[in-house]
Amino acid sequence: MSKNKQQRGATAIFIVIFAMLLLSIIAISFLGTMLREKGRSLDDELSESAYDSALAGVEDGKRALEACAKGKAVACSAIKEKKCDTTSRAGIVTETDGEVKIRSKTFGGGKNELNQAYTCVKVNRKTNEYKGRLGADDSVIVPLKGDGGYDQVEVSWHNINDGDGYNFNNPLNPSLSSLSSWERPALFKAQYMQYSKGTLKPAEFNDDGKAHTVFLYPNDVGSASHDIKLKDLRRDGSAEPVEVKCQSSPGIVGYVCSTKLILPPMPNRVAYLRLTSMYKSAHFQVKLLDGASAVVKFDGVQPIIDSTGRANDVYRRVEARVEAVDRNFPFPRATIDISNNFCKNFSLTENDFFGGSCNPSISGI
Repeated sequence: MSKNKQQRGATAIFIVIFAMLLLSIIAISFLGTMLREKGRSLDDELSESAYDSALAGVEDGKRALEACAKGKAVACSAIKEKKCDTTSRAGIVTETDGEVKIRSKTFGGGKNELNQAYTCVKVNRKTNEYKGRLGADDSVIVPLKGDGGYDQVEVSWHNINDGDGYNFNNPLNPSLSSLSSWERPALFKAQYMQYSKGTLKPAEFNDDGKAHTVFLYPNDVGSASHDIKLKDLRRDGSAEPVEVKCQSSPGIVGYVCSTKLILPPMPNRVAYLRLTSMYKSAHFQVKLLDGASAVVKFDGVQPIIDSTGRANDVYRRVEARVEAVDRNFPFPRATIDISNNFCKNFSLTENDFFGGSCNPSISGI
């Protein structure tokens, strides 16, 4: 065998060995990628299932709150104790080995078993604040039911989730610009109503101290607190909004705009606050404060349910704020109060028709 043939044979063997090594590396890498994707898919499914288990705990926590509201003493006692077995102590579900089983199933060709359960549910009826989000021109009615007496309401709005880029131009001459040119955080309309418990008389709501309305105008100047009785635009004959001093940045968990509304005195107070976000959507927060500006907890207005769920050995924890009433209920935005006759014209389409017979000076027309 010639020397050249020996060299060519050695080269061919080297090429084959190199090709086999390269193919082996590619195959092993591909197999590793497949295994990682399978593991990631399994982790995602377990995480989502654990989250679903936690939500099931939230729903059972709501059932415990409903049972307490209906007078079931054992449910109220379980909620008050704030232990992980709240739902079972309230008589809502039955625990097994310290947890509430949701379901079990197999997946992945029957080789893996998914065991879902929630391990802890705590319900806190008393909260430091009421939180929510309002879309542009949306409203919410907040029952101001406190754990003790209060004299002020702190309203804060526009947090980091509502964006930045606002402009407090022309701060000394606040004006209500068009929607397209509004560059500030939302303007908030605050409507306050109160009465003494046991003496609800709708005819008295126009009396001094019973109902007040203010518009909270975001600005970089303004007072930290306002007497809602003195600033009530319906009573002082002024259409000027109340200027609220806002910060340049909300920080991580704070709010850009915040002000305190000083309330008229009222024995055995029952009160409600209606907030409307104008121009923009906004996250908001309401706090009750006493005369020393210490926080008074809300009692049963927006309870917090803290639920921990699991799927196999993966755990997820959820904190949910719940309410007994539907926040999206379409409460009327305005009313008409007249002492004489009232009539209204209607226009109908497709084929236009206009009655044109409305005459408020004639009864029944």
